[in-house]
Amino acid sequence: MDWNDLRYFLAVIDGGSLSAAAKRLNVSQPTMGRRMAALETRLGTRLFERRGRGYVLTAEGENLADSVRRMEDEALAAERRLGGRDSSLAGTVRLSATEGIGALWLPPRLNRFTADYPDIRLELILDNTAVNLSRREADVAIRMQNEPGRLNWQDALIGRSLGRLRIGLYASPDYLAAHGTPRAVADLKRHAAVGLAGFLVGASYNQWLLDAGARQALSTNSLLAQLNAVRAGFGIAAMASALIGDDMGLVPLMPDLALPAPDVWLLYHADMKHAARIRAVVDFLADEIAADPNFVSDPRKRSTTAKSA
Repeated sequence: MDWNDLRYFLAVIDGGSLSAAAKRLNVSQPTMGRRMAALETRLGTRLFERRGRGYVLTAEGENLADSVRRMEDEALAAERRLGGRDSSLAGTVRLSATEGIGALWLPPRLNRFTADYPDIRLELILDNTAVNLSRREADVAIRMQNEPGRLNWQDALIGRSLGRLRIGLYASPDYLAAHGTPRAVADLKRHAAVGLAGFLVGASYNQWLLDAGARQALSTNSLLAQLNAVRAGFGIAAMASALIGDDMGLVPLMPDLALPAPDVWLLYHADMKHAARIRAVVDFLADEIAADPNFVSDPRKRSTTAKSA
């Protein structure tokens, strides 16, 4: 069997449809369909049941998937072990971050990094959900999570806990002019909130604002949309202070409040701990986060090993 066909096969499983798989591998949907049809013909069996727009594995497909997953895991492990021995400050590093941090906080700092390390090419992956470091979806991840092990998969990750994410309440001057400025937590009952939805809805600081009595006027699964909604005057939001630049014109509210917040982690796979380019990125990010008084409320550096729960 052609390994490329098997990669296409796994992409259909992970994406659930030809269109999602084609997007993942950057090919056309007809090409994906032809590759799957050719694979089934070559094997003489049906691997998928077509249900509406989705693809569901048959019993034969599930058997093949188990074998192909093991092949993929071995290939990825070999790649990590070889890459982890690389002592050169060159090559590509895939960096995963949440949408807000990745779009607003990281770019100017990464510009300084590339000036110091011109042979390291950075690939920035923005996603509010966790990426799988074992499958090389990223090499280094900035995650906001009190228990990062719950987001991991099968292998050990090396992590640095850098401190508690600094969270504050913010509103626009126009909103406050129209609705007044809350001076105490009890005042939030008379105000609108811009909250989070989807994967982000469980954020402790998001729930704190609602529990305080604020009425949710708008919710979104995008941190950038939340920020822009606050700037547009929708209401008050609890947001990472590192995202709030002076040019945004937002007003901090009750700055002495200690809002619930997750820890900030830098994570990378244990197989990559000796790769010079990975160490350079991790050390740089740790120093930048510690130097920004708006990022974490209690800067610290410590290493740990996070295993899947």
